[in-house]
Amino acid sequence: MEKLAFIIVATLLSINSYQLSAFAEELSIKDCITLTGNESQCKDCCDCLEVDAATRRQCRQACTKTDFRLNYRTMDMKVPSTLGPDGDYSVALKAANEQACKEYCDGSDELACGDRRYCRDACNAAYFENSSEKEASLW
Repeated sequence: MEKLAFIIVATLLSINSYQLSAFAEELSIKDCITLTGNESQCKDCCDCLEVDAATRRQCRQACTKTDFRLNYRTMDMKVPSTLGPDGDYSVALKAANEQACKEYCDGSDELACGDRRYCRDACNAAYFENSSEKEASLW
């Protein structure tokens, strides 16, 4: 298994463009941190890991603490998205609060890995809007 993982990583380093869904089962948090060129790509990679929602969040948090200038060989990210930024994320938005909404986005088997970011963006927008409206009504 280690030899296979080495071959996959070596292959990734030798190509310019990489479709994450093809090798997501073989990627790890370390791969996302060391094989990407910036925080956004790292988080997209994390969203495509074949792991549970908590591990995806842990990976994205690690991305925020990474100095990507140390990554001298990186892969271009092509993260598969089905719904896109304007997709219907209403199922997630029915959650009781922003955290529950994001937990749905991170853990849903219904979403393509590229849609997880857009889903969380929809949660941010909906709950930010709601909190702004509540604050405005207090004045």
